[in-house]
Order: sequence, then C-alpha cells, then structure tokens
Amino acid sequence: GEAEALALYKKLNASVLVIDERTTRMLIEEPKNLEKKLKFHYRKKIKLNKANLKKFSSFVGKVNIVRSAELITKAFDLGCFEGELDSSKKSLEASLFALKFNGCAVSIEEINDYLSAVK
Repeated sequence: GEAEALALYKKLNASVLVIDERTTRMLIEEPKNLEKKLKFHYRKKIKLNKANLKKFSSFVGKVNIVRSAELITKAFDLGCFEGELDSSKKSLEASLFALKFNGCAVSIEEINDYLSAVK
C-alpha cells in the first residue's frame, strides 16, 4: 500500500500524500530517527545504507505528508461532516480515537493538540 501510494504521488505530481504508516513517514521525513527507533526496538545493530537512502531521497524528493488525523481535523473544522456527525468536539475526539485504534500512529497528546486547535 504505502509504496504504491508513494509511486502514485510521484506519477501524478501530487501536492499532498495522505499516509499514516509510521515507518514510511519516518523513512521519508526523518531517516536517522528511524534508524535509532529500529535499533532500540529490535535491540540489534542496524546500519543505515547511506547510498541507498540518498537514491531513495533523490527519487522521492520533497513529499508533503498529511496524516489521516490531520485530514479529519481539517475536514471537521471546515464543516465537511455537518449532517453526518454532531459538530461537537466530542465527535471529533471520537473520530480521532477511532483512527488511533484502527492503526493511525497518533498519540493522545497529538489528539489533544488537534482538539485544542479546532475552533
């Protein structure tokens, strides 16, 4: 899924890629932190292949990534769910937690930040 989405993003010369998968996002946005995270998680020696990373980064270029949580929050803020969801912050909170518990790598702190940013 993520590789195909990235390929389509490139092919269409899109302005935004909506993706939640943490490893893919980190590979694009912060590969050094991904290396650290994997070393910590697997407790193994992991070495970043700088030549391949350079090729990947060169191919991918600058990617504007938006997560589902950001997309839902913006849509809620714009009133896109009127008639479908109650327009209370509780509905937004429920939507964000539904995303979290269905695989979106969003922290409770980030959910609280989204909720405080909504008008």
